[in-house]
Amino acid sequence: MIDSILDFDHASGCTQTRHADNLIATNRANDWALKWIIETHVHADHLSAAPYLAQQLGGKIAIGANISSVQEVFGKIFNAGTEFEMDGSQFDRLFADGDCFAIGNLDAVVMHTPGHTPACVTYVIGDAAFIGDTLFMPDFGTARADFPGGSATDLYNSIQRILALPDTTRLFLCHDYKTATRDTLKDRKIMRNFGEELLEASKAPPASRPQAFSAVRTAHDLVVEACHNEFSKKTMRVVQGLSRRFWIFHMKKEDFNIAAELHARLLLDVANGDTTAAISASNALGDYLEEFARETKEWK
Repeated sequence: MIDSILDFDHASGCTQTRHADNLIATNRANDWALKWIIETHVHADHLSAAPYLAQQLGGKIAIGANISSVQEVFGKIFNAGTEFEMDGSQFDRLFADGDCFAIGNLDAVVMHTPGHTPACVTYVIGDAAFIGDTLFMPDFGTARADFPGGSATDLYNSIQRILALPDTTRLFLCHDYKTATRDTLKDRKIMRNFGEELLEASKAPPASRPQAFSAVRTAHDLVVEACHNEFSKKTMRVVQGLSRRFWIFHMKKEDFNIAAELHARLLLDVANGDTTAAISASNALGDYLEEFARETKEWK
């Protein structure tokens, strides 16, 4: 179990175990043997249910080895006193970068990914990576790095490590869950690579009309999908009506460079998660397509 929580009632100041009890019930119903109860980091926005789960089901509680530095910082802030041990001894195991452990037949690898806190770790298990509060969905970007011991530089470097994982890696986040249509890192790489190639190609005359048609048609299809998936109604202009017209058939060979550049810039902005730039690029492409449509077809 990863990053479990206790329920906290702000009005009464009391904790409950409703969510943890659901986990326990599911575990017992499936007759699972709980081996690990792991934390990606110390959470400032909720209390961990790890001790309660271990009491009910067994299992070892583990966290990143740098937890001692976090305990030292927050121990002083909250005046924890001399009785509070600041060496991580409350946990059964402290994971270092590169440590491996088994979950049944699955091998898990620990990546030290500090920045949000000094003790943040990512657990790579099969094709899944549990990244804690390191990276959020594009709407919110990254975790904050202004907590004591946090570091924006460390956070940047940690994100680069996560992004270097295979394209097929599924990222499980602690906040802002993935929507049904959200693009994956692999989708974004496809958009970025194609956008860069198309932008470079737009600087020279197309080799042939069929080749130019293929490139711009592919780019437009990617743009339509990207706008639907990433920005919803914010960049929907290019998909309203114009995407259903066969406007490319009316395009002269020399006009493909303009269309290619406009599509490429929008693809790159979407791939980079830049909403403001994507809206601007979408409007530029929309203006171009509308003007082109006026010149080549009668409006009905």
